[in-house]
Amino acid sequence: MRNYDEEIARKQTEVEAKKDEMAHIHTVFMQRLALFFNKLYAEKAKKLVTDNAEKSYEVGEDNLKLLKQDVQLLIERSHELISEHLDKEELWWHQRENSKTYRHINEHRIPDFLEEQLRLVYGELGKVFEKHKIITIREHSDTRTHTGVMSDFGRKNGKIRYAYSFDLSEDVLQALNIYSEEHRKATVIISQIEELKREKAVTQIGDVWDSL
Repeated sequence: MRNYDEEIARKQTEVEAKKDEMAHIHTVFMQRLALFFNKLYAEKAKKLVTDNAEKSYEVGEDNLKLLKQDVQLLIERSHELISEHLDKEELWWHQRENSKTYRHINEHRIPDFLEEQLRLVYGELGKVFEKHKIITIREHSDTRTHTGVMSDFGRKNGKIRYAYSFDLSEDVLQALNIYSEEHRKATVIISQIEELKREKAVTQIGDVWDSL
């Protein structure tokens, strides 16, 4: 006689093993993101200074030195900031099962619910530059600066975020794709568990009928 409970238990063990694999991949993804933002913060900081050269000269060399120190502190805190914005159990299936999909939309973009958090991580750089009066950050409904140039940062629901989609490095996307594939496999196993439960219920009620 078929033992549905044993089959279901084995499948559930497989799901837990997938979650363990996904937890490891999640860690790798976060580490790669930290390295990515280390480089991004440094490169974007210099570009913001040069793109706003008049304002940068106006604040003076001493203030620019303080700005650069704050940028360096931001770089050193990149892993902490990524954890703050992205290490939320509602975002990750292995922490809390959800109906999300994790495949990126095209070659460079990732799902919107993750991209929004990354825009907030990027927005941390905007906070630093606004603090030192190099840029002014407005609501997203008014993203043009006083010169008519589009601002790279804006406020949404009171939070500073990068205003646009931006490309991630290949190694970051690769980690997310691996996570996505393990997620797909796990959901297939869960579908198999649900089918086993249905078959078990049919068999049990059939046995009840036969015993009457």
